[in-house]
Amino acid sequence: MRISQDVSTTTNAYVAFRAVLQCVLQHKVQGQVLCPGFCTMVGGMSPAMSAKQMRMAYDSVVRPRQTLVTTFGEETLSPRTCN
Repeated sequence: MRISQDVSTTTNAYVAFRAVLQCVLQHKVQGQVLCPGFCTMVGGMSPAMSAKQMRMAYDSVVRPRQTLVTTFGEETLSPRTCN
């Protein structure tokens, strides 16, 4: 985040974590990658929402054919095949 602000209603955690995962795969990083709950401190996002967005990012990068589509604020999930 360039400027400290409330990002609690954005998809910033998803976008940021997806970028991290893409870099890890692109550069063939070995070992563990530890990440905090993105957007949860100054950003004001709830830990549960951050975790949900980060999980969706993980699924879209690491398991793209099994990704589920959802609205970040809702629990309704529907299957989707990604290319």
